[in-house]
Amino acid sequence: MALGKFGDATALQPLKNSFVNKENAKEVRVKLAQAIGEILRVNPAETINKEMYEALKNGLMEEDLGIQEACARALGNAKLSLIQQRELFLLKNK
Repeated sequence: MALGKFGDATALQPLKNSFVNKENAKEVRVKLAQAIGEILRVNPAETINKEMYEALKNGLMEEDLGIQEACARALGNAKLSLIQQRELFLLKNK
């Protein structure tokens, strides 16, 4: 996704809104999560809001492995609180 390549953090909200729309094709949603992850990678100080965190966390629990992987990478690039880090750790170890 071009928006992710530019690294503009203002694109995070529209990307998230499109990602959570399950009417979009899985391939599109994977690209959206990848773009989110790329923006978070190039903006390491950018803190994600609760809605973004929840959207990506929920993506980890979807059946599609591509979506799971893209969400995991995006979360790996995100500046997470200790509570969020712990929650993801516990989710992984269920």
